[in-house]
This record gives sequence, structure tokens and C-alpha cells, in this order.
Amino acid sequence: MEPTNIFDFFFSLENPAIYGLIIILLLSIIIILIKQEYIKPLNKRKSELEVENTKLMALFAEIDPDPILRVDSNNIIISANNSALNYFKSTNLIGSEFTSIIPNIDLTDEKTNSEKVIKLNSFYFNISVRKIESLGFKQIYLHDITRRIEYEDQIEKYQRSLRQLRTRLETYNESEKQRLGKELHDSIGQNISLIKIELQKYISLEKNLNNKDSYYRILELIDILSDEVREISHQLRPRILNEFGLFPAISSLIDSVNKNSEIKGTISTFNQDIYLDQNFEINIYRICQEAIHNIVKHSECSNFFIQFLIRENDLILVISDDGRGFDTENYLTNGISSLGLLNLKERVSNFEGNINIESQPNEGTTIFITFPNIYQWS
Repeated sequence: MEPTNIFDFFFSLENPAIYGLIIILLLSIIIILIKQEYIKPLNKRKSELEVENTKLMALFAEIDPDPILRVDSNNIIISANNSALNYFKSTNLIGSEFTSIIPNIDLTDEKTNSEKVIKLNSFYFNISVRKIESLGFKQIYLHDITRRIEYEDQIEKYQRSLRQLRTRLETYNESEKQRLGKELHDSIGQNISLIKIELQKYISLEKNLNNKDSYYRILELIDILSDEVREISHQLRPRILNEFGLFPAISSLIDSVNKNSEIKGTISTFNQDIYLDQNFEINIYRICQEAIHNIVKHSECSNFFIQFLIRENDLILVISDDGRGFDTENYLTNGISSLGLLNLKERVSNFEGNINIESQPNEGTTIFITFPNIYQWS
């Protein structure tokens, strides 16, 4: 086919490709018209809205009681509300670099800044950053949380004072328990023994006593009374703790449970010799005593285990059982049933410890207690 004929054929209606070119041309025209009639006005309206929004932001910034700064892409402060101007009145704020006013703040990290607390002079602020990319600046909001920080500090001081008061009360209570225990053992216990001796003498000397069985019954009751007084005395004043140390005293508690119930308890301790403050040892002893009491009374377990560990100068106490367990979240709302747990928590906090309780119904209970820097109590 000759060139002229090829050219005529290409632009003739007999060529299918010409229809494709026509469709492409029509689509291009339609796209251009849509862009001109709709997209450009939308973009223009978007820019107008951003400008209006920025004006509103500026208006609200002026009446905001907290400092607000505006910085350009080079982090130069280009605007500030009245609160910021008043706060930084001793500084040439406008035109200054942001980091020269508030150092150590990365304006590119919005998430971190929103949670960061900074101190400027005697004030505390939360800082947050909002980027206005279309206008090329950032808005920095400084939310004054000074009063909140002061309240938190006051609460911490009150809590510290309460812990110190609880510790002093516990120390006083323990000294009173030891005094009462000593009084029971040395005075009342001895008097009971003397009564028994005198009664035995009377029975042996009197040959014509009627109904001697009644006297022997009185002797049995005296023995029971003597045992009860001795037990109360030991609970108030654990002599084994003073004479043999912490671990033998706790082992004695466990042996008593093993002897008087079907529950089997075991203890595991470390071999390292540590000499602890007497008040701290008594506190540990009472914690274990309270925990064992709760296990026997509530857990319905077959076995329980007490373990002592030393890890990086921390004393770790683990108390676990294979009993019925409980819902830890609901336990604190059950009134009287949670008093044992609250007592444990108070004793732990008295010596700056931490307690964590893991339990599920029918899966037993494990109590983790940590006392940081154990050597401060040595």
C-alpha cells in the first residue's frame, strides 16, 4: 500500500484505532473540565478553610490562659499569645529560636511531646505540638499543670507520713505484744504452774478426799489453760524468732500447720547469711503468719509453699498454694473478706516493699513480695 493510501486509511472511519483515539481525546477533555470546574475550586476552598481555621486558632490562642507559641519551619518563634508574652516577658520572644527558650524538646516528635512534662522556672507544663503543613508553621501548646504537680507532691508527702506513722504504730504494737507475751509467760504462766503444784500436793496429802476424779479433772483443765497461755504468749512474743532467727521461726509456723491440719507446707530459703533489723524481721514474720492464716482459713488447698530469694540486693518472698483461688479484682470489694489482704499490703508498704497477687478461681494463688535494697534493713 502506498504512503498516501496508508495515511488516508489511518484517518478513515474504517480504521478501529481512530475510535480509540477519539475516546481518549474525549476523556482527556472531560478530565480537564472536571479539574477546572471542581478540583481547583475544592483546593481553593480547602486553602480558604485552612486560613479561616488558622484565624480561629489565633483568636482562641489569644484568649487561652495557657502559653501558645507559633514557630516556622526553621523553629523560629513567629507569634505568641498574650499568656506566652506575659510568661516570657523577660525574653525577646518573637524571632528567637524555640530551643533557646525551651531546650531539649524535639518538635518533630509529637507523640512524645504530648506526654512530656517540662519545668520552666517554678512552673510545670505539658507540651503538645500541632503542625499546620499547608501554612508552614507549628503551633506549640504549653498546658500549665503546676497545681496538679503540687497536689501530687502533697499527696505523696501525706502518703509517706502515713507510712511512717503506720511503721511507728506497728513497732509500738510489737513492743506491746512482746511485753504482754513476757507478762503472760513469766507471771501468769508461773502462777498457773504454782496452782497446779499446790493442788497436786493437796491431793497427795489428803488421804480421805471424796471424788478425787474431780480434782484430777481440775488438773487437766489447768494443763489446758497453761498450754493456751503459752500459745498466746508465743503468738504475741515469738521467742523462737529472737533466739533462732527468721527462717526457723517461719518453719515453726509451717510445722504447726502440718501437725494440726491436713495441709502440707514447705519452705525454701537462701544460704546467704544476712543480719536484718529486728523490726524488719518481725514484719516479715507477721506477713508470713498472716498469709499462712489466710491459706488455712480460706484457700482449701492441699499444699502451700514459701520461698525466699535474694536477687540483685532485693529480697523476694513468694507465697503460693494450690487452693481454690479467687478473683483478685473483686476481692478488694468484698469488705471483711479482704481485710487479710489489706493487712498484708500495709505491712509490705511499711518497709517500702511491693506486692503482686496472681490468682484465678480453682487455680490457686501466688503472692509475690519484693523489698528493694534489702541491705538498708541490715
